[in-house]
Amino acid sequence: MQQIVDFTIRFRNLRGSRLKVRNTKWSRGILGVLESSKYLSYTLVSRDLKYIEIEIISSSIRNLKLISKGSRVVYLGYKELLRESRLKKTSGFFILTTSEWGIITSIEALRLGVGGKVLLKVE
Repeated sequence: MQQIVDFTIRFRNLRGSRLKVRNTKWSRGILGVLESSKYLSYTLVSRDLKYIEIEIISSSIRNLKLISKGSRVVYLGYKELLRESRLKKTSGFFILTTSEWGIITSIEALRLGVGGKVLLKVE
């Protein structure tokens, strides 16, 4: 969970177009989800055992909000995700983690008919 907090803080405090985050499966998964959902376009500058440095080409992310924290973990089932998507017609989505599918967006979770642990909200 600490890796997700670190990723969120580094992304929010981004100055310029280079982002250096820890090289963890969480960071790589979140970057992959953001890139596949077309919210973030980047090129890899360097990668070693501790850090990944990327050059951001374009980003349509206005806000990245941490939902689950160490002491408060939020789970949403399929029905709650469906209700959230119908009630709040925003352009944002959740990033979830599931035991079967790994790190996915709430849009993919609705398509697959699953729920999971909510990590972040992307707006």
